[in-house]
Amino acid sequence: MLLSSSSRPDVYTFSFALKACEKLRSVPKCREIHGSVIRSGFHTDHIVSTGLVRCYSAVGNIDIACKVFDEMPARDLISWNAMISCLSHAGLHHKALSMHKRMEKEGVGIDAYTLVALLSSCAHVSALNMGVMLQEGL
Repeated sequence: MLLSSSSRPDVYTFSFALKACEKLRSVPKCREIHGSVIRSGFHTDHIVSTGLVRCYSAVGNIDIACKVFDEMPARDLISWNAMISCLSHAGLHHKALSMHKRMEKEGVGIDAYTLVALLSSCAHVSALNMGVMLQEGL
């Protein structure tokens, strides 16, 4: 598709390609798609960027996932959930919890998906009080 002059990839093309890459857990393919995303100008799209966060998380490249997240011009609840889950699954529980504080500062509320990831991190770092507060706040 990238070589064809008649059709260009769009948000959906990149989203599906990243999802497939995530399932394959292929670092080279993730990087290749990321390069295509940048060249195509979709690196500012929050849907594509969230896909990149998930893809890099799946292949174990948490630093790049964080960098992509930090460079997103706009984040929605799904983006925040992807990043918090990424950190929690990677065992970076303190970072997941601090990401929640950052999320609060930006005025983004939590949902059930956020709560699951955060409660897991609370349990791992023995932050029982925070876990109770999170549950009450939902």
